[in-house]
Amino acid sequence: MRMTCDVFRQEAEERVLWIAAVPDVEAGMAYVTELLALAPGQQYFMLDQRTGSKIVPKFASKSDAPQVAVAAA
Repeated sequence: MRMTCDVFRQEAEERVLWIAAVPDVEAGMAYVTELLALAPGQQYFMLDQRTGSKIVPKFASKSDAPQVAVAAA
């Protein structure tokens, strides 16, 4: 299976930490949801290798479905 999306965690002082490669944006959103359940309050984003877009999941609350904001890289 080809991995087309990378998941990153935003660190202090504008640093980022690569977390994982996932097959697509949908799998990335599911993975970020799992990560946030384990460590609420962290900030994650994804980079779509196919389009070069930065994808920032936005969660209104724990019970809401994730919303996606896409920014061109």
